[in-house]
Amino acid sequence: MYQTLGVWFVLLLALVAVQGEYCFRKYKGRHGVCKGQIRKNFRNKEACCKQHNAVAFNEIKVKKGRNAYVCTPCKKLFEVHTSVNSKWKWGPWSDWGACSVSCQAGYKKRTRPCLKGKCKGTPEQMHPCMDKQWCPVDGSWGPWFPWQGCSASCKGGRQNRYRYCNNPRPENGGLYCHGTNTDIRGCNAKPCAVNGGWSEWSGFSVCSQTCGWSIQTRQRTCNNPPPEHGGHWCKGKDMIKRRCFERKCPVHGGWSLWSDWTKCSVSCGTGKVKRSRDCNSPYPKYGGQDCHGKTIEVKGCQHTRPCPIDGRWSDWSDFSKCSAVPCSGVNGEKKRSRSCTNPRPMYNGRYCTGSSVDREKCANDVGCPVNGSWCEWKDWGACGQTCGNAIQLHRRHCKCPAPLNGGKPCEGPEVESRICTALPKCPTVSRGCRRGGSESGSAMKSGSGVGSGSGDGSDVDCDQETDDSDTANPSGSGSGSKRG
Repeated sequence: MYQTLGVWFVLLLALVAVQGEYCFRKYKGRHGVCKGQIRKNFRNKEACCKQHNAVAFNEIKVKKGRNAYVCTPCKKLFEVHTSVNSKWKWGPWSDWGACSVSCQAGYKKRTRPCLKGKCKGTPEQMHPCMDKQWCPVDGSWGPWFPWQGCSASCKGGRQNRYRYCNNPRPENGGLYCHGTNTDIRGCNAKPCAVNGGWSEWSGFSVCSQTCGWSIQTRQRTCNNPPPEHGGHWCKGKDMIKRRCFERKCPVHGGWSLWSDWTKCSVSCGTGKVKRSRDCNSPYPKYGGQDCHGKTIEVKGCQHTRPCPIDGRWSDWSDFSKCSAVPCSGVNGEKKRSRSCTNPRPMYNGRYCTGSSVDREKCANDVGCPVNGSWCEWKDWGACGQTCGNAIQLHRRHCKCPAPLNGGKPCEGPEVESRICTALPKCPTVSRGCRRGGSESGSAMKSGSGVGSGSGDGSDVDCDQETDDSDTANPSGSGSGSKRG
């Protein structure tokens, strides 16, 4: 439904134009197509064709291609109006007929008779219309929602499901859905579950070994009653274990002899040597204890020859002063240094890699004169007034860069002005007029013109009379004035 309404709405937008006359500067008589619309709606066809030098017009803005519209040439308008003295004559238009549909977008038409001769032009006109924006929509059921939970878990229950009259909803006087919004059915007819229960515990069994510590158990069964129809199994353990002791039979472990010491871990300076033993004389058996003590023994070893120490760089010093002549525009050089003393190389250690001196180019231009340069022009400002000849300004700043240390300022104007065009003419008062309900016979100013009251009782409202002359803008122009 919503897709259909969307299609009708788009069709209405494509066919219906804003009321008023549209004027165009270009017209192709062969195809009846015009282009170059004048950006204004006019009261009637005569205002379009006579006062604005247009070549074509239309009452309904109907597109025919990109930026092209169906329209009528202005010369046909003059032919129709002057046809009284020619060989043909149109009669008056009839009233608009009823809309072709009762809701959404349609059309209506009117006609005119040919009273004399073989009239030129069309005897019929059509216009878009819409008496009602939306048509009535009858409701329709949406899909059923999922079944709700059963009222009983066993031995039969019932469950419900629902649906809504929203596919679509009834709108604009449409009918509500027929039928019920609730459905009921039986559920869980199976017998109820029986949870299992434990039997009595049995006696403890004999020990699992004949000597030393071992295990004995006792058991129970989940059969009092057994679980049925999905009932839960018994909770808890079905077996209990406990330690038991029949007689002593442990064999404790014993250490083997120590192995020889290993070689020193380093070839210079201080290192480590180690030796090991195993708990296998005998192995611990039948619950016997493991050997007590360490399996590995470690001690230090010392070589008479010290290890080499590689050299490392110290931090860089600060840069020296720049060697360039001040404000000469010629680059010089500055440098910094470091030393291989952090630490120094010792005992045949490697010297630091890399250079001990770092050089950079530099310019000694601190405090030197900098000539100023203009930034980009700002956008044009608003016109000084809303009618007649007005002035608008734009400016730029000498900050890209600004002059420093005695440098030269920017050359050229900071502000430019131009005359605003395409403004309406300002109204002027030709006779005495009333403002705010009071009469005035004194001179009144409007723009640059001055009018004097007549004092003869023929005063009119100030907004009823206008002068064809433009009102001059009293503001002055800048040094670089332009006409926009």
